Amino acid sequence: KAASVAAREIGADASSLHALLADHGWRWDFDDAGREVWTRLRVGEVDAAGIAYLGPCRYPIEVDDRVVVDEAGMVDLHIARALAELVEEAGAQIAMVGDHLQAMPVGHSGAMACMARRSGAVVEMSAVHRFRDAEYAALTLRMRDPVSRDAALEVADELAQRGQVHAITDQRMARDLMLHAYFAAASGRQRIALVVATNDEADAISDEIQQRRVDRGDLDLRAIAVGMDEQRILVGDVVQTRLNDTVAGVENRAVWIVRDITAEGVELVSTTDSADIRHVSADYTAEHVHLAYASTVHGIQGETTDVSMVGPGVDAAGLYVGMTRGRLRNDAIALVKPHQTAAGVIADAMMRGLPEVTLDDSRAAASAELARAARDPEPDEQDAAGQIDRLIAEATATLQGIDSRIASRSATTHGRGTADAMLGDELEREVRMDLEVRAAAAERLGALLVTSAPSHARSHLDGEDQWMPAASQARPTASLGR
Repeated sequence: KAASVAAREIGADASSLHALLADHGWRWDFDDAGREVWTRLRVGEVDAAGIAYLGPCRYPIEVDDRVVVDEAGMVDLHIARALAELVEEAGAQIAMVGDHLQAMPVGHSGAMACMARRSGAVVEMSAVHRFRDAEYAALTLRMRDPVSRDAALEVADELAQRGQVHAITDQRMARDLMLHAYFAAASGRQRIALVVATNDEADAISDEIQQRRVDRGDLDLRAIAVGMDEQRILVGDVVQTRLNDTVAGVENRAVWIVRDITAEGVELVSTTDSADIRHVSADYTAEHVHLAYASTVHGIQGETTDVSMVGPGVDAAGLYVGMTRGRLRNDAIALVKPHQTAAGVIADAMMRGLPEVTLDDSRAAASAELARAARDPEPDEQDAAGQIDRLIAEATATLQGIDSRIASRSATTHGRGTADAMLGDELEREVRMDLEVRAAAAERLGALLVTSAPSHARSHLDGEDQWMPAASQARPTASLGR
């Protein structure tokens, strides 16, 4: 979706980083424990589907080309490492454009900060062009990253004085406010972003809006499609596609209006371009289409609407992104307890933790991820021991490969751009540190995964050079030097 938005805005072709890396041989999958595994094919090698890799054909990269990455704050560490290796081989360059204070990557964070440290040119953009209200534009810059709670409270007080903060005492009141905001915007033919903390809350609000539209006669029940989780989809509904499909021409997180429903599938039209029409099958609809009257921060980032309302419980990134979607107006809802004020609740939501956390935090996250990876409560002793041996061997090979590449590049740095080589080294060291930090929590996996063979697990996991990797979906992650 972000690539499509970028292409539309600048009038050039764009694609996702995953598509670029796949074209250059990178493949990724998940092992039995849920850990993301990245490999790279060389020309002539065959992938898991039995297809021979013939080299890049869609996105060739040549010397002095520049790969411009939009929404770079959402690039995770493993993708960044693969990209750095790719452009170094080609003698190309990278330009990262994004905001690390908006939505975080789904995987390991820290890539954009690492690249900024190594870059010889970091430009901070401070002019705001989206909003009609210049005073509010200046306020959003202070909202983005307040230096203290007092500074956050000043911003929240100003928002409250402007009438942009709504105090409520229970979740039902929050939903009623968001429903009222939706229909008020619809009556004025305005697009509205309703930003909530969870997918469950987004589904609940979307279902209520749909039912109210049915009661008002805005939606017709004569044609019904089945969406994700058996959700009812009607002609006129606002929906979101959740899987890239190049044949149908739809992207993950793209927002549409249902134009027609037939036995073959659903006809979709873009919310911003009435000439942009797509057709998806009934099977695709059932698996990958859901109502999108409300959305989480990941679903709304990159959108521009007329107005926006942010529900309670969002984090700092969700509040900042949500409060900067609407050109005309942006409101926030504060769930207030008896001892709190609405401005105080909003100020607390603005406060961020460290973008890159401590090693202790990373160990705690790794422990939780390892616990989730231990799926079999009563594994067979021999099978569990074999699984631990396999994971240890994979992790050791990964670390040895990283060290080998770092040593090789260090020996040839004088023949290439020193800064580019050091960037690849640092990204790989970040990955290595991430694996090593997770090793500190691996002993807990022995207790959780192989309760029937604790001595076996300990004898392997205590080895000085043996490391246990965790699933790359764990967050937060450690950064170099912290």
